[in-house]
Amino acid sequence: MYLVANWKMYLDFDESIELAECIAQFSISKNTALIVCPSDIALADVNRLLPKSVGRCAQDGYWIEKGAYTGAVSMEMLKAVGCEYVIVGHSERRSQFHETNEQVAKKMLAAWEWGLKPILCVGETREELETGKRSHVLREQLGSIFVDHKKEVKECFVSYEPVWAISRGGVGQHCEPRDLAVVMQDIVGWVCECVPEVDVHFLYGGSVTPENVCSYMTVDHVEGVLVGAASTYKEKLQALLEALAQ
Repeated sequence: MYLVANWKMYLDFDESIELAECIAQFSISKNTALIVCPSDIALADVNRLLPKSVGRCAQDGYWIEKGAYTGAVSMEMLKAVGCEYVIVGHSERRSQFHETNEQVAKKMLAAWEWGLKPILCVGETREELETGKRSHVLREQLGSIFVDHKKEVKECFVSYEPVWAISRGGVGQHCEPRDLAVVMQDIVGWVCECVPEVDVHFLYGGSVTPENVCSYMTVDHVEGVLVGAASTYKEKLQALLEALAQ
């Protein structure tokens, strides 16, 4: 099972180094694959500190290799500093930076081109859920990759993260496992119908804590979790790993 630790912009450089040093001392079950996603300023240093068994992941990447794109970091650059994975299409990128499904697809294609495994995030807002648009939104987000570029799809992750469940400052609304089961069945069905021969791993993200993580792992097709705020604290990250090892 997978535990993807997305540190977002919670930790500065020194805090990232300190937590990476703690992770290097963790005893991690062989059944759990920990993947760490620090901010860009700490990527290279954190990657050097992490044990070989821990996956290295960027929080975002740009699809163009080089050029006059101030502030952007290309997939080639991420690969050069040791990244194996990259998060693509997180709801915060979609809402706060206005990324479109087409741009997300370009990032997926660039990640595959440079040998990175993309972690595609999909999910609906509270308004879309309450107005019955969840299915339509998810199909559009998934379709921009698995339909429009189905011949180019390689191994990847799909993380269902309902926007309304993602914590803000450590506080968020939980998605009930029984509701997650229904959505995951649909997502897995759609993806596997489009690319039946491709190895796609399915995750859940949204207010995941040491207390509820095991309940999500009982849901069919869920192979792991993508965790935000809770993964930035040594004690909570360790507790999450211990819970998954049970």
